Amino acid sequence: FGTQYFYYPEIGILTGFVFVVFNVSAGAYIYKKGYKQARFFVFSWSILVVGFIIIIYDALGVINVMHKYPNIVMYSTAIEAMVLSLAFTDSYKILMDEKNKSDNILFHTMKNYQNDLEQEISKKTNTLKETLENEKSLRHELHHRTKNNLQLILSIVRMQLDEHKTQDTKVTLKRLESRIEAIAKVHQYLSVKKDLERIGMEEYIEELCNDLESSFGDGRYSFNIRAQNISLSIQEASYIGLILNELIINSIKYSKSQELNVVIEMSKHQNNYILKYSDNGVGYDFSKIKQKNLGSIIIETLVEKQLNGSMEIGFKHGLYHTIRFT
Repeated sequence: FGTQYFYYPEIGILTGFVFVVFNVSAGAYIYKKGYKQARFFVFSWSILVVGFIIIIYDALGVINVMHKYPNIVMYSTAIEAMVLSLAFTDSYKILMDEKNKSDNILFHTMKNYQNDLEQEISKKTNTLKETLENEKSLRHELHHRTKNNLQLILSIVRMQLDEHKTQDTKVTLKRLESRIEAIAKVHQYLSVKKDLERIGMEEYIEELCNDLESSFGDGRYSFNIRAQNISLSIQEASYIGLILNELIINSIKYSKSQELNVVIEMSKHQNNYILKYSDNGVGYDFSKIKQKNLGSIIIETLVEKQLNGSMEIGFKHGLYHTIRFT
């Protein structure tokens, strides 16, 4: 429109006017939609609209300023560009405010979620604790009743022991009594302890030895027990109790010394346990034993079949047994 072939400057001015009015209208529409960043956009293009209006009014003869300010559109454009530069800063500020607002909402949402989660965890934890306490009480009751049932069986065995007069029968019933007592001792131990999974072996072995000494002893026996910090499961402790029961009774049976000294030592190396049993008795000749007695069969079965272990037997300053299991 500004070429020498078609020179109508009014058309160019009107086109520019329509252009800037459209920008102002579009900016106002966007601002009403909630985009605050458009306010500087509207303001800057409004300045340019004023410049075009002055040119138009001047061309129509309404006012007379163009001869004094011929570059008024350039000035308006420069001011518009400056205001637009502020619009970028304003846009950044608004975006940061929105980001901070979103961060705060997210923070409070996460905090509320965390509080709800903590309350739910606390509720579940309390429920779990209650369940565990109930289970522990039931297991205590189970061990207590098992102990009572075994004590009832022991009472029946003792009644039979009182009725029989023959020495062989008495010895057999006495050994049966001690075997039942060894198992009952485990449940008696668990019925009063807090830990229902593991049994401290030193205390358990001491009680077992005391019971055997009271049952068979006549003041000639002493026990040296070393099993500090060793604990086993219920099943393993029962097996060890039965094994020691047989070994101690055998020591008493074959002891011919005035005083029998028994040493029981238990140690742990990583996952391997070693049980050492020895006494100062005269022992017995294994080569002369043609048939294994019930006690020997019980020991061998418990070590090899139940504990999956091995046993070494020998005589050195007395009889000794070394049992290893995992």
